[in-house]
Amino acid sequence: MTMRILSHVGAALFVASCAATFDVPVFAGPPADPRGKLIHRTVDAASGAVVRLYQRTPSDLTMEIEGGEVLFTKRFGIPSSEITIASAKDRIAFVVAPMLLTVSSPSGTVRMTPATAETIKPRLEALIRSSSAYRAGVALLKRVTVNDRTPLNLLILPARAFLEGAVGDNTARVAMREWARRVSVAPRIVRVGFQKSPGECWELYSQEAIEAWIELEDCIKSAPWPGWPYSTACWGIYNIRAVGAAAWWAKCVSIS
Repeated sequence: MTMRILSHVGAALFVASCAATFDVPVFAGPPADPRGKLIHRTVDAASGAVVRLYQRTPSDLTMEIEGGEVLFTKRFGIPSSEITIASAKDRIAFVVAPMLLTVSSPSGTVRMTPATAETIKPRLEALIRSSSAYRAGVALLKRVTVNDRTPLNLLILPARAFLEGAVGDNTARVAMREWARRVSVAPRIVRVGFQKSPGECWELYSQEAIEAWIELEDCIKSAPWPGWPYSTACWGIYNIRAVGAAAWWAKCVSIS
């Protein structure tokens, strides 16, 4: 699933000549936002947190959740994804790339591959557990309660499952399974025709989200790299599917 210059030469030359004569800098306009275009913004009623979604390309999204003094950022990209949590006094970043997990904080950086997992994992877990930003970020995600029937929920909940899994907490993972079970047994009504209603867009999107999650669970069960958050190849595939599905949903709703 994928989403789908001005020729005032005389005026430009005049401005440039004036700038050269009077030594006045030419206004170049605001710089482009490195996060991309803001495509969604909402305030979570339960937590008061601000949730923003940016898009650079159909396969490159950034989600921000800001609450209190904590900023959670997840960039879904190809071939890697990144989670950064910044608080007033601490910062921690997780970069998931094929066969490599990198965790960085002011205390240091730890890189783990399948070949080093057995020896590096204790250091990695100690680094994560020592981070106050990590704890604040997980607590923020737990307070956010976006609507069950929106893609935001299916971006936030897996991110929380990834983070919680680093310390052996499966709460969000179980919640994701329960969501998938609820949605999969709900009745579906699909019209015949090319034009889809927003409800039909959601039903098709949620089905893809469920299948992506099942694929992730199955992948991790059979992965040689032990531990829920450490099977980076599985998470990489899941992130690609999740971004593709969310981008398709946004396009589907926009043309419905």
